[in-house]
Amino acid sequence: MFSEKDETLVKKLRSGNKPAFTFLFKTYYKPLCIYCTSLTKNKASSEDIVQNTFVKIWKQREKLVIRTSIKNYLYRSVYNGFINEYKKSKKNSDTLDSVYLDALHKSIEPDDSIQKEKLAKVDKAIDTLPKKCKAVFILNKKEGYSYEEIANILNISKNTVENHISNALSKIRESLFSQKR
Repeated sequence: MFSEKDETLVKKLRSGNKPAFTFLFKTYYKPLCIYCTSLTKNKASSEDIVQNTFVKIWKQREKLVIRTSIKNYLYRSVYNGFINEYKKSKKNSDTLDSVYLDALHKSIEPDDSIQKEKLAKVDKAIDTLPKKCKAVFILNKKEGYSYEEIANILNISKNTVENHISNALSKIRESLFSQKR
């Protein structure tokens, strides 16, 4: 509710009355900082937001239109300031994350020779698998067939397919581990 006191204060502010502004600042600065700190969880950031709110009020005093109480207006202004800062910091954070990831990807470009060497080791490990196990593994991992489709193609049970895949992976891991030594 807009009281006569508030109306008088707004009129004084519009006319550039510095003591009216000082009164407004001294009355609401600390409570607004406390409120804003509950939003930001950062005292310095809260003080910046509240100070910027008062600066805007002073700069735009001639156009100042308040339809609620001054207290509500100030709290709403601080909240809006918080939201603007949050959006700005989020945007900056997203931009930094993007730049960081780009830099990381560029600094870790894969060496083709290393990739080819690793693939050759995996192919060698696959070649050492038993015939049926190798066939199941290739159908699943290289050709993309599901366990059920492989079971139908090879006329074996789905559990047998699962066992072959599990054994193949275990033997490939074993083979790659022994090649590192």
